[in-house]
Amino acid sequence: MNSRLTTRATSLDARANALASRKQRLDAEIDAEMIRPAPCHLQLGKLKRSKLRLKDEIAEIEGVLSTVQRARLERRAS
Repeated sequence: MNSRLTTRATSLDARANALASRKQRLDAEIDAEMIRPAPCHLQLGKLKRSKLRLKDEIAEIEGVLSTVQRARLERRAS
C-alpha cells in the first residue's frame, strides 16, 4: 500500500509541475497580448479562463497530495 501512495504522489507531483509550467506560459501569452496596441479581448478572455482552469486543477492536486502526505505520516506514527 505504501508504494502505491508513493507512486501516486510522484505522478500527481509531476502533473502539478506540468500544469504549473503551462500556467506560466499562459501568463506570458496574456502579458504579450496585453501589451499589443489593440489587444484582442476575446483571446484574453480565453487565455484567462484557461489559466483559471489550470489554477483549479493545481489546487485540487495539491489537496490530494496533502492527503497522501497525512496518510504517510499517520502510517509512520502507528
